[in-house]
This record gives sequence, structure tokens and C-alpha cells, in this order.
Amino acid sequence: MSFASFVVRFFIILRKSWLEEKEADRVLYLAVPIETYQDFFQLSFVQRTLDRYQIKLIIYDPKREEIRLWIK
Repeated sequence: MSFASFVVRFFIILRKSWLEEKEADRVLYLAVPIETYQDFFQLSFVQRTLDRYQIKLIIYDPKREEIRLWIK
């Protein structure tokens, strides 16, 4: 299993567990640095995985300490 696959699967497990047990009305986002988003999250297999599992993203710029993009 690749690191990327592990991260996505782990996030999905955490998301489902949290939502099922604690707060069904809460929406979780995966926070991703902008460079990682541009370099990795634009790959087609990653995009398909995000779509398949309905993973929401917050893209942030760690240098400027600001959110650059919300992806629902």
C-alpha cells in the first residue's frame, strides 16, 4: 500500500467513525498544503478517489497561513 493510499484510507476511516459515533451533522475536511495539492492531488487517480469517497478538502498556504481553497 502506498503512503497516499494509506492516508486516504485512514482519513476515510476516521471520518466515518467520527460521524457515525459523535456528530452526524458535522462535515469533515482534509487539510492539504497547497504544494501537495498542486503536485499530488491533481493526479487523475487521486481525483477519482476523492470523488468516489466524497472527500472534502481545505487547501492552505502554510507560508502565508491562509486558506486558499475549499473543495466540497
